[in-house]
Amino acid sequence: MIKKTPVLVAFLLLVSLPAGLAGVDGHTDQGVGAREGMVIGRGLGNIMTLPFEIVSTLKSENEMHPKVWPITFIPRVVTNIIVRAVSAVNDIVFYPWIVPFTDDISPMTESFGLPDYPTQSN
Repeated sequence: MIKKTPVLVAFLLLVSLPAGLAGVDGHTDQGVGAREGMVIGRGLGNIMTLPFEIVSTLKSENEMHPKVWPITFIPRVVTNIIVRAVSAVNDIVFYPWIVPFTDDISPMTESFGLPDYPTQSN
């Protein structure tokens, strides 16, 4: 089973990540399997793109607070990385158990005003 795990992860990424990157408003009428694939793909995608949170936070802080961004950048980037990491773990570990009972697959980052992925703009 251990030797098959990387193949399974690669398959899930190839199948699920494009669907997760499509960007839905949270509600979907797709089947349970597709929703779970989107949620797991989003979680794996967030883990892989977590370092980009530094760049996206720098860009957004510089746009929102042009004069004080050097002061607000460090606390904001730490908070955003923690929120994104917790959201990714939630998407991979806990949310697949909830998906069969809801059609809302919004990520946890939505509550904090962050996009689904750090590579997306707000």
